Amino acid sequence: MREETALCYTEHMEKKKEEGLQTVQPSEIVRLSKLGEGIRVELDFIDALSEEEGILIGNTCLGFVKAMSENRQVETYPRRVFRVNAGALHQYVYTVGGAVKYLAEVEPGDLISVFSESGVRSVCVGRVKKEQRPLWRLELENGISATVQEADSVYLAGEEEAAAFVGLKEGDVLVSYPQEPCGRHKGEAVEEFIEEL
Repeated sequence: MREETALCYTEHMEKKKEEGLQTVQPSEIVRLSKLGEGIRVELDFIDALSEEEGILIGNTCLGFVKAMSENRQVETYPRRVFRVNAGALHQYVYTVGGAVKYLAEVEPGDLISVFSESGVRSVCVGRVKKEQRPLWRLELENGISATVQEADSVYLAGEEEAAAFVGLKEGDVLVSYPQEPCGRHKGEAVEEFIEEL
């Protein structure tokens, strides 16, 4: 007998403040560091994402930047309307209900929160793709950081429009999503002291 699952669906939600997130905050890039080769994670969703949609990724529980969908044409790579290059596998990704998951642990069937200017929806992951790629760490003035692939298909949410990572420099401004102050244990917010850098 086939087991039905309620996990693989998309759920459109009204524009609202998501659980655990503070107000969206523009923040200047203060450091860009080349890290070398590492495992990069791509998430392929079961629904098409618009150009303005993306997911929240970050190195620590301080908060996130928005990695944009690959629904755009670039010189070296064709448009992939279902894909987000989510960066290094150690990072957090924001999921439903204010929880986070390590990218290394995301599996097909997981629901991920997809953000746009008009709101947030939950979309099911159809495939997870991991490959060895060159990675960079970017740090913002508010302490939020992320580790992303050096590729012209990688775009992050900028203050006015999506910005190609390969064109970013220190002093440029990205949109950041600070979290409410908390520690994280197994993806859930906990009230204890945990320091992450």
